[in-house]
Amino acid sequence: MSFGAMTFQASASLGAIMAGLAIDDAVAVLHGGAGCDIKLHTLLHEHDPGGAVHRRLICTKIHEDELVFDPGEKLAQAIKDMSGRLDAGMALVSTATFIEISGLDRDHVMEQLAELVDIPAVYVYAPDVDGDMFLGYERALTSIAKAFVDRVKPRRERARRVNLVGYFLDREGAEHKANVATVASILRELGGELNVTLLDGSPAASLYGLADAELNVALPLGVKAAKVLKRKLDQRMIALAPPIGSANTAAFVRALAKELDAVDAGEAYIAREEQRVGQLVRQACAPLVGRRVAAFADGERLAGLLGVLRDLRMVPVIAGCLDGRPEHIDTDLWPDVEVMPEPTLNETARRLRRAAEEQDVDLVIGSQHEVDMAGQVGLTGVEFGFPCKRYQALVPMPYWGYDGVLTLAQRILEQL
Repeated sequence: MSFGAMTFQASASLGAIMAGLAIDDAVAVLHGGAGCDIKLHTLLHEHDPGGAVHRRLICTKIHEDELVFDPGEKLAQAIKDMSGRLDAGMALVSTATFIEISGLDRDHVMEQLAELVDIPAVYVYAPDVDGDMFLGYERALTSIAKAFVDRVKPRRERARRVNLVGYFLDREGAEHKANVATVASILRELGGELNVTLLDGSPAASLYGLADAELNVALPLGVKAAKVLKRKLDQRMIALAPPIGSANTAAFVRALAKELDAVDAGEAYIAREEQRVGQLVRQACAPLVGRRVAAFADGERLAGLLGVLRDLRMVPVIAGCLDGRPEHIDTDLWPDVEVMPEPTLNETARRLRRAAEEQDVDLVIGSQHEVDMAGQVGLTGVEFGFPCKRYQALVPMPYWGYDGVLTLAQRILEQL
């Protein structure tokens, strides 16, 4: 374990709250002190710079003396007041570490909530000191799945309908809507239909449709949630990497095509799209060939980013795995890449400084943290992931699928 400055400075409780805010009409509640409130709103400014989600977020700002009596009473009242004011469809609750340490009877709290509000209330165990925001988001997905499986019943024919489970809505914006639209388009090519995406910014009512699918496509953060749906709703399940880059997209399409008995349609789609994108890349991306890149992201998306660099014939030299899961990087495919398995902010700053001094890197792709560090040593950066302070997609610009290769190529070209 590293005790240096953490890469994200974003805890599991933040990830859980982000999952709650990824449901359009949900209220997200952090049960903690006033300091937690300030930190949470500050970090989430990068999640949604426009501030629209902040009205759906509250911290109970509990005081020490309230712990002596019933720390759940204030929480229950806060949810009742907030959900009524905003006409919420769901509440997601997480707690700060000191609440967990002092002791919280979660079952009693949830019973209080059930008596006070008539909307689903989901508790997520994600205290500050236990893991990072990716773990918190994963736990929230699993808790949401568990909360809704007993509430749903199939309402229509499930054949060829697919749930996408584990979508990481790390920022509001058009690029996320475009990513989900990309999956829907792929499924239509294969004769299927996208049913529910957990989570894509849809309202809580959409979650009641989880039972209306025959297949769950589990992205890495959604594997545990998909297993819950498989067991409780008698659905099939496949686990796939996000379709970022041509190779991952082709693997994604082939796996879906096999499950939907549409192998020929899948191969035709892959051949058509790879020809189209390959031609555009050859025409427009010649200035990128051979450029050297330091890429930083969470493991699965980092692997996808490396795939995009391969599509563009760029040369990755550093791969910083921000969630500490470097096993997703194929070292046989990238034998010359320096993998930083869980770089702290200080380690990243030192490595980029050395890269600038040695003129070993032309471009840095990463979150606001890595791009800021790149700028301080004279390197060009492209923001990707969370947090991103400067880049917001104003029109649909997916980074998933074959068009995602073109989107990222365009953004890199603009910077270089």
